[in-house]
Amino acid sequence: MIGIWGAIQHAIQSTTSVAETIFLLLDTLSAEQNQWLAATLWSLWKHCNLKVWDDVTEVSATVVERAKNLVDDWHLANTSSIVAPATQQQVQQPHGGEHSVVALDTGSSTAPVASNCWQHPLSGRYKCNIDVAFSSSLNRTGIDICVWDSEGTFVLAKVVSFPCIYSVDVGEALGLHSAMQ
Repeated sequence: MIGIWGAIQHAIQSTTSVAETIFLLLDTLSAEQNQWLAATLWSLWKHCNLKVWDDVTEVSATVVERAKNLVDDWHLANTSSIVAPATQQQVQQPHGGEHSVVALDTGSSTAPVASNCWQHPLSGRYKCNIDVAFSSSLNRTGIDICVWDSEGTFVLAKVVSFPCIYSVDVGEALGLHSAMQ
């Protein structure tokens, strides 16, 4: 439905694992096709989570439409004509310790509005993003982990599930512990 089935079939026949297939596709597809591939893979991941956590079944057209909306929203968000002017400042994060760059809107409003900008880790270091989700009806905590290197290149991702409800802080700590293992 996204127009890359031929490339996917070729990649599947040329590789021995899903990871190899995805990386071959990323190497051979155009930038626009890579956007579609990434958005569709994310939408499939979302589809699986909806089925597992909320028992929601979607048709493939819904999965593709969500991917299309994601790509469209990404393009819209990155259109220079709608991006407000910003300055870069060092800001202390609420969890303490690490400073990160934050864009502050210096437009005509009386109070600046802060939005976090993703920042590469220092050379030789890794950045670990963790997201925690909860399902009261299933009494489960799900933890998504994604690790990036200093170039901003994807290193690994992992999903961990626990048969109980944890607090956000405990879930994030468990995610970090799992990532370090």
